[in-house]
Amino acid sequence: MEFKREEFVALQRRLPYIDFEKGIEMCALDEEFYLELLGDFVSIPIQKELEGFYSSGNHKEYSIRIHAFKNNAYTIGAMDLGDLAYKLEQMTKNGFEEKVELLQKELWEIHSEIGKQYKRVMAAY
Repeated sequence: MEFKREEFVALQRRLPYIDFEKGIEMCALDEEFYLELLGDFVSIPIQKELEGFYSSGNHKEYSIRIHAFKNNAYTIGAMDLGDLAYKLEQMTKNGFEEKVELLQKELWEIHSEIGKQYKRVMAAY
């Protein structure tokens, strides 16, 4: 799928959690590859994965998974989401703190919103 610059600008307006310029730059300016990564990112079942690690008390696997998610978020230009994932990563390296539940809820909401907006926008193309 090929996008013109104005289509990316329109996409940026509809996906306010994403910095397309940073994301495309991270993908060596390959816009098609970037859109593929963005599509993959919104499909990540992060909530289910993290809830499983959290409920079983497995902070080590939680920390590893949130680290990977953080990197994916930064790669697509979801800087605020990446920052939130970084906080969760740091908070879970040695166990679970109380604040984890609150922050992960915020993470799921943002990730879900990006997914909904992405699907709406892509349906128009």
